[in-house]
Amino acid sequence: MLAESCDAVTRLRQWALSAREPLGRKTTAQKRADNHRWFVSNLDLILFKHTEQNVRRSTKFPKQPYVTACFQAADPKIGPGAIDEAIKPTVTRRRSARGEVPHDNEH
Repeated sequence: MLAESCDAVTRLRQWALSAREPLGRKTTAQKRADNHRWFVSNLDLILFKHTEQNVRRSTKFPKQPYVTACFQAADPKIGPGAIDEAIKPTVTRRRSARGEVPHDNEH
């Protein structure tokens, strides 16, 4: 289990380092948003594996700083709006899978 965790951290570190590289001309905002959603999805998996809690959009949820800190480590230019937009699909997909109706404050 420790080896799996180390591998996951290594993969995220490599992704974060590559995310800091300048984006090429062919990269669009949609590709950037796809990368952000992928990153949140993986952060959600890691968080659930170690805490049995998921990433949420609520500002009252104590794990939100974890996601923000990871994004800031990857690229300090990524703002809270982009992070929130990246979290939305993960929360929505998880809730749809469980048949939950989203709350107004978390979507």
